[in-house]
Amino acid sequence: MKRSIPVLVVLCMLLTTSMVHAQKRYKKLPGVKGNIRSLNGNVKRMLSGKADADEQILTDYFRNYICFSLTDLSQGSEFGARRVALKKSLSSAKSEAVRKKAVEILSSTTLTIARSSSYHPMARFNALLIAGDLNKVESVNGKPPVPLKSVFDRMIVYLSPKAPDEVRMACLIGLMRHAELGTHPDSPSPLSPADRTKLAGAVLKIFQQTTPTKKNTEDVNNWMRRRAADVLGRAGDAGPNGVVAKALYNAMLSEEESTGLRCACAEALGRMDLSKASISAKKLGAALGQLAANCSQEEVAMIVEKLSQSGGRGVEFRGGGGYGRGEFGGDEEDEFQDPTTLPARRRLFRKLNQVLFALGEGNAPAGKGIMSIAEGPAVAESMVEDVNALVEHLQDVDSDLRGLGVAIREEAQSLADSVSGDLDAPAAPAAEPAAAG
Repeated sequence: MKRSIPVLVVLCMLLTTSMVHAQKRYKKLPGVKGNIRSLNGNVKRMLSGKADADEQILTDYFRNYICFSLTDLSQGSEFGARRVALKKSLSSAKSEAVRKKAVEILSSTTLTIARSSSYHPMARFNALLIAGDLNKVESVNGKPPVPLKSVFDRMIVYLSPKAPDEVRMACLIGLMRHAELGTHPDSPSPLSPADRTKLAGAVLKIFQQTTPTKKNTEDVNNWMRRRAADVLGRAGDAGPNGVVAKALYNAMLSEEESTGLRCACAEALGRMDLSKASISAKKLGAALGQLAANCSQEEVAMIVEKLSQSGGRGVEFRGGGGYGRGEFGGDEEDEFQDPTTLPARRRLFRKLNQVLFALGEGNAPAGKGIMSIAEGPAVAESMVEDVNALVEHLQDVDSDLRGLGVAIREEAQSLADSVSGDLDAPAAPAAEPAAAG
């Protein structure tokens, strides 16, 4: 079973890997000439409507200062704060003419950086993060903003296997935002069916790349596939004859995949109409129950390991266990209380919520996922009850780590036993796209 890797860990790893490129001479944009503080003040006045637009000043600021900093790796530590400040200044602009000019300069420059191998891969990554944040129309009266269509189209192109992983990762982050906003029920400019299909087709190729290319690592590839599953879910397009949904379903069935990826697939399926995917509602429900059991069993194994490392005794599997001797045992008088109880609860709670979403619970869209193929609610109701039984154990805050492990183990085993006869066998992996050299 593959392990899940936190996003920040992967990004830090990418940054470290990119330092290998440091000896190569990469292109930089020309920097701004003049006083930065004065320039910043002038731009603030223009955005607030207190001064007329000056194209040269706007170009100096957004191209020769903001975008230059992307190509100057010595300023990399300041990028996060600048990106946040940039988003805030554009979203709160009072002068629409100035905002539009700023967006025009930023989109043109960041996409130029992103498409050229003359710039450092991390410069291209950061440029695409900014491009993905740009809006044609900002949020008005509670309506979602409308992201730039030109950026959407370019990011689809930049998902090419020939692009460095830094570029493809940034595209997946940006496309997730476009998909979320473009499928929001209150969106003033929803993604068209054609764009949803185009998005799903491009991202599916990344999802189906189950082995790393020569240019990346297993951790990076796993992160990209999980993010691809998220984007596919948000796009909500099951594909011709359900090809996208089938790919997600088969990955969800496979215990060779990480539980993080499998849960992302489950949530994605919960956003799709599965009526053309040839998936049985009964078997989907059983697969979701098995997934909940696998996630719980994985967490139990982590709890056992933690207790063992912390001096717990008798961690081998035996019957009841509990607070006496057994899998989570130790002596009865052992008053061990583990501070990792909360992280364990949070990890499993998130995954179980993704399973419940796929079963039509919470804020799952009506008529999607299992409810798009079930004849009635009964097929999901019993499974929802079983998964919620696991959730209830997570909400028992008085239980220590050992007691939590015992309760989860027993509930998970019961759930796994109840669905074992209804499971589909995992399908043979689909042929992978040709790996980039």
